[in-house]
Amino acid sequence: EETSSLKKRPDGIWANKEGLAVVPSADSSLKNMLMEFDHGKGKAHLGEEASREVIVALGITWKGIRLDIHKHIQSCLICQKLRLRQHGIQYSRSTAAVLPFET
Repeated sequence: EETSSLKKRPDGIWANKEGLAVVPSADSSLKNMLMEFDHGKGKAHLGEEASREVIVALGITWKGIRLDIHKHIQSCLICQKLRLRQHGIQYSRSTAAVLPFET
C-alpha cells in the first residue's frame, strides 16, 4: 500500500488524511473479521454503504474497502435473503415431511 498519503499516528498505526486507521492490503483476515463484526451491529445486512459506514465509524478503512464489502455481501446468505425480500421475492423453503405420510 502506498504510504506517501499516510501518516504514522503516535500510537504507531498508519492513518489516512481523514485520520482513519488503514488496514494493510495483505491483511485479509483482519478485513474479514471487521466485515463479520459489522454483521453483528444494528446496521448489519442492510447493504454495502451501511456496512462501510459501520466500519468507518470504528475509525478504520483500507484500499478497496467498497469492493471487499461488495464481495462479502454477495457471499452472505442472510444479505441475499434480505435483498430478495426487499424486492418482494420469497426464497425457497424446504417442503420436506417430518413424519411419515405427512404432506
